[in-house]
Amino acid sequence: MLMMKCVNKCNTRELPLSSNMLGSLEQQKTKTPVQAGRIFFLLQLLLLSIGLPIGTMAEERLQNVLPALHDAPLSVTVKQSEAVTGKSETDPVVELPKITVQEGLGFRYSFAERLVEKLLVKPTVFAATMEDGSPLLSWLVLDAVAGTLSGRPVYDDASICRVKVTATDRTGKSRSALCTVEIVSSAFTLQTFLGKVIEKNNDIQGQKLEWQASEKLVSSARGIFEPAFRVSVTREANRFQNTADEYVEQFPISEYSEINNLWNVSVEGLTSYGGSYRVGYEMKKLQNSIQEEAYLVSNYIGGQEYVTFVGVDLTQPLLKGAGSQVANTKILIAQANADIAYEEYRKSVVETVARSIRIYWDCYGAQEKLKMMRRSLAIADDMLKENRSQYDAGQTDHTVVLDAEVGVQLRRARVAAAEQTELTAKRDLLSLFGVYNAALNPIFIRVTDLPKCLPVSADYEKSLIHAYETYPQYRSALTTVEREGVKVANADNQRLPQLDFKGRYGFNGLDNALSSSMSKAIKGEYPSWSVGLEFSVPLLGDVKNRDEYHAARLRKLKGVKHLDDERVLLINEMEISASMISKGFAQVQHYEKAVALTDLLFKEEMDRFRSGKSDIRRMLEREEDALRVRESLLDSRIAYQYAQAKLYTLEGSLLQHYGLSPLTKSLADKP
Repeated sequence: MLMMKCVNKCNTRELPLSSNMLGSLEQQKTKTPVQAGRIFFLLQLLLLSIGLPIGTMAEERLQNVLPALHDAPLSVTVKQSEAVTGKSETDPVVELPKITVQEGLGFRYSFAERLVEKLLVKPTVFAATMEDGSPLLSWLVLDAVAGTLSGRPVYDDASICRVKVTATDRTGKSRSALCTVEIVSSAFTLQTFLGKVIEKNNDIQGQKLEWQASEKLVSSARGIFEPAFRVSVTREANRFQNTADEYVEQFPISEYSEINNLWNVSVEGLTSYGGSYRVGYEMKKLQNSIQEEAYLVSNYIGGQEYVTFVGVDLTQPLLKGAGSQVANTKILIAQANADIAYEEYRKSVVETVARSIRIYWDCYGAQEKLKMMRRSLAIADDMLKENRSQYDAGQTDHTVVLDAEVGVQLRRARVAAAEQTELTAKRDLLSLFGVYNAALNPIFIRVTDLPKCLPVSADYEKSLIHAYETYPQYRSALTTVEREGVKVANADNQRLPQLDFKGRYGFNGLDNALSSSMSKAIKGEYPSWSVGLEFSVPLLGDVKNRDEYHAARLRKLKGVKHLDDERVLLINEMEISASMISKGFAQVQHYEKAVALTDLLFKEEMDRFRSGKSDIRRMLEREEDALRVRESLLDSRIAYQYAQAKLYTLEGSLLQHYGLSPLTKSLADKP
């Protein structure tokens, strides 16, 4: 806001500039030359009050300031004396958009434009502190002239920090804002990484959606037992001539006409034993030519008639379609399909987690091998420098320098290949939970867990029993056999003859008034019932149901064979996994001893080289031998992690061993 300071020894206070002095800022653009001159005169007085000269240069500056008045706040006040208020009035602190930056990556954010939009003149200085007023963190840099904030957070700086930035113009007016900088960690522990994979992997989420859809189909199948409320209304009209018999019966009426209204209201449904029921109310309003000529009797008056029936109809199959299992066939099949979809979901989770574990350790291996290659290159570089010094001093010939140069170039090529391998492994790691390189740069990704090689006692028999209960592929094959068994039982039932029991029981009502007709039916004065059997059988041997039964048996046989294959595969995989665990641990121990020995040989060769008893070629060979053994030790440790993950996968305890929650069919997981 534009502020004018008025000083008086007796009293100082803030005075708003009146509308006849400056007027509404919205009207500044349409001021007359006289009004514009008044504004220019007031600004000259303002410059005099703060000690600025008024001349040609000052006038040019004022002309530059005038356009800014159009965008200034509508409320323009004169600043009160600080001697009275004890503080200065400033605009409220605004919130700038959040900055998200990855560990190891730099950023540069300009906040100048957002802060100066409400200042009267171009600011001359920017300042920044942390939100609590403390100095900026060591990795944050402020450009006080350009109004930019930049920095490169290093590893272990992952957090959220709040920075307060302030812009101050030449009149002393300031405007502040808060900026949130969120640093995304580039380091992944194995458990954190696996948690992200389960949460964000598209294959896992897709299988979960398929399982949830299958659960919905189970609810849909159960809906066949949901009662239905049915209402029907019919109006019918007929007119035709009477036959001779009808004419004699209805003499002297030679033709018949009628207009009827029919209402049906019922609740219908299926029973859990295959039967069907109907509880309903029927009403007919009959109007015909006979009623007009009817002879009056004591309990009937001619005219329209209301015929009412209230009762129950039941049809129950006794052979084909009978029984709770047949009636629930669709539900049982839908539930089996949902169970198979759930096992497929578990399979997707377990296989993806197992693959993620392999990729994590591949990434660790690539990361460590790159360190080894760089260390080997550094050793070769030092040898090359030493040999060049000896050559310059005339203590060795040029071939020794060439040997050292060859060793350096070979190691540089290996470093380049190791860098590419590491980058590929890190990209594979990020792709498992759907992160693009633009969101998280793989170059700065780090895996921090170490491959622990502790002895694992693999109880083959116990693990196999547990695998039968939890291994998704085996459970899915077993459920498939059960589902096909349900289909076989249903197909076998469909080959039976159709024999249905049918019954009907209710009460009738008749009167020329609707209420009276209904009352008679409700009172049960005129009962009506019927029972009977209905039998039907195909004449040509029921080809359709017979062949469907044989097809269902063949599918069940196929499922049994697949189950046997899964059982054999599980037994073989369990044996192989148990063997890999025992032999893999022994391999790690042997390589650890080999590393210790090759390191000792390399150290002794180094001492011989420094004493002049060895040459550069022999020295580089020793270093390469030590490097190869270290790489083999690293590979064996990673292979041991693979073997552990395979064993845990087979016995169904993979998630628990890596600190993840096991999958359950709890209501929280269902849609």
